[in-house]
Amino acid sequence: MSLPVFDILRASRPQSQGELNRLESAVVSILSDDPAAVVDDRVLTKTVQLEKKLLREILVDLVARGFLEVRVFWNCAKGYGIAKEASHVREFTDVIECSQCGEKHWLSEADLDARFIATDRLLSELHR
Repeated sequence: MSLPVFDILRASRPQSQGELNRLESAVVSILSDDPAAVVDDRVLTKTVQLEKKLLREILVDLVARGFLEVRVFWNCAKGYGIAKEASHVREFTDVIECSQCGEKHWLSEADLDARFIATDRLLSELHR
């Protein structure tokens, strides 16, 4: 399945055809299984075997084009999972009562992860 947005990316990055084909295949697979799935650049770097720099450039391009949006995850400092999520780190307070362990955590860069989720625009391309 070829998504129109990836056709645009292939036209603008002719030197990265193979990488874009692999990334498109992975994104289609991820979102076909679960449209609300997080697109994790760390996982894609390993599974699709893309350079981290190139992958991030492509993901940022997809955000700029309105096909992905950034989600910031505040992970429990004790390792119990995601305590809170937001569109931007500015939406977090300095301290939260953790939904995972029940304790209070101070905002720390070490506990934050930025990932991507599909927008309705990308999901509609997926279902054409």
